[in-house]
Amino acid sequence: MSMLKEAFEAGKFGVTAEMAPPKGYDFSEQLEAAKLLNGKVHGVNVTDMQSASLKASSLGLCIALKNAGIEPILQMTGRDRNRMAIMGDILSAAAFGIDTMLALTGDHPVVGDCPESKPVYDLDSVGILKMLTKMEQTNCDCGGNEIAGGAPKFYKGASVTPVYDPIELQINKLRQKVETGAEYIQTQGIFDLETFKRFLDKVDAAGIKTHIMAGIIPLKAAGMARYMNENVPGIAVPQEMIDRGARYFVVPSTRHAPARPRAPTALFRENHYAIVHAHMNTLNLPVLYAAWRAGVPVRISHNHSAAAPEEKARTLLKLMLRPTAGWFATDRMACGEQAAVWMFGKKAVEAGRVTVLPNAIDAAAFAYDAAGRDSLRRQWGFDADMVVIGHVGRFMPQKNHAFLLACFAQYHKRHANSRLLLVGGGELKEQVQRQAETLGIGGAVCMAGVHKDMRQVYSAMDIFALPSLYEGLPMVCLEAQANGLPCLMSDRVTAETAVTPEAAFLPLDHGPEPWCAAFERADRQKDRAGGVEAVRRAGRDVRQTGIQLERLYEKMTAGGADR
Repeated sequence: MSMLKEAFEAGKFGVTAEMAPPKGYDFSEQLEAAKLLNGKVHGVNVTDMQSASLKASSLGLCIALKNAGIEPILQMTGRDRNRMAIMGDILSAAAFGIDTMLALTGDHPVVGDCPESKPVYDLDSVGILKMLTKMEQTNCDCGGNEIAGGAPKFYKGASVTPVYDPIELQINKLRQKVETGAEYIQTQGIFDLETFKRFLDKVDAAGIKTHIMAGIIPLKAAGMARYMNENVPGIAVPQEMIDRGARYFVVPSTRHAPARPRAPTALFRENHYAIVHAHMNTLNLPVLYAAWRAGVPVRISHNHSAAAPEEKARTLLKLMLRPTAGWFATDRMACGEQAAVWMFGKKAVEAGRVTVLPNAIDAAAFAYDAAGRDSLRRQWGFDADMVVIGHVGRFMPQKNHAFLLACFAQYHKRHANSRLLLVGGGELKEQVQRQAETLGIGGAVCMAGVHKDMRQVYSAMDIFALPSLYEGLPMVCLEAQANGLPCLMSDRVTAETAVTPEAAFLPLDHGPEPWCAAFERADRQKDRAGGVEAVRRAGRDVRQTGIQLERLYEKMTAGGADR
């Protein structure tokens, strides 16, 4: 019987340790470390390519630990395997006497060492649990074939994230895992005991009965805490634990051009930075020049936009500055392929000299909020059955508000019970307002200004529209899709922005009619709860790209990146 199961059934605290397999095939270091744990834990939880980092398999190290007399816990993810492969690995584990496992969905490959790998996700964690439970009940494999010698019995576990907003979604997911066979639960690292207590209270209130193990992660430094907050899903280290390590610097603005390179140069020299990462698009030159003068070894020029023929003066300036953006840079990056080609050239992109790191968001922060929707719609005077088309963006030529107003004016003629919600500020706000009045739709256009709670704002919309003249990879579209909104974008927006089936690209040069037709076709009745997972599956969650960026930094500082 599983040692962990024995401990729980005896009313004891279950204690496990986590161990990662090596990046090669020599298990000697792991086996030596495991000796220190023998007799002190109820199992060694072996990770399955955590953070999509390529390592030896969980099964391989589990077998080695079992042969060494140490109780292993097999992690099984759906990222790399279909149900046949999962079932095959489970049967192989049973052959070596491994009887405890942890079902996980798995981090997307885009964040790891081999981002070109194709994800599988035939089964998520709930699907894996359901399949194994059915196997045990029917004595048959996933194809319905009887298992020779009888089905193996596993002590099955799953993970949960107590620090999650809204927590109700995590409670519902936990219920699914327990109902489909999870007998114990392993949480993410816990740093806020009050939050953990509230989570346990909600679990009790929901009537969910299971064994829950709190994850404990020793912090080595404040930097480690900040990194986990920014890049590891489900981790939240209280700010008071890390404030003492935070550092901020302010340098002269672009209006003080002569002083601008001097100040950062001194800053870079004093702090001995290994990397300077410039995100100012065609204005990267002053920062990278300062870094070069300071002797910074890795200097990254990053581009987040392109240009549009409609903005002649701005585009001319960008074209003049574009060749300088790569000066003094050791590495080049962009938020999307379109932005990469525009800034650095097609040949450089095709030769692999430009790294594409997609823009990303904290997907959970934009999950659909029904209560917030009702609250804001009442505040803004929107009826429950009113169709609200929304836009989020600064009032500037790039965002093409004039075209959006023309589209909505035509749609409003056919559907009087509709409203256009414009969120943001900027120099053209008054001009846009006057245009709305001229078109006779002033009373149907809500100018909401800048809003702090964007989750509620997106939730109040029924359709999201972005008719931009140009974009890199617009964050607002990712946020809207995380909220579950139908997302209509101009064909000037890079195709990488679409992560849900409800995202579509429309032309600008055919007038308003295609947009009106798309407004009418949009499915406003669909369940919007799946948007967060869709963004994560596409590798557009900030925690995923944070891990990817860390890997890139490691390669660059080690001299492994292409120059």
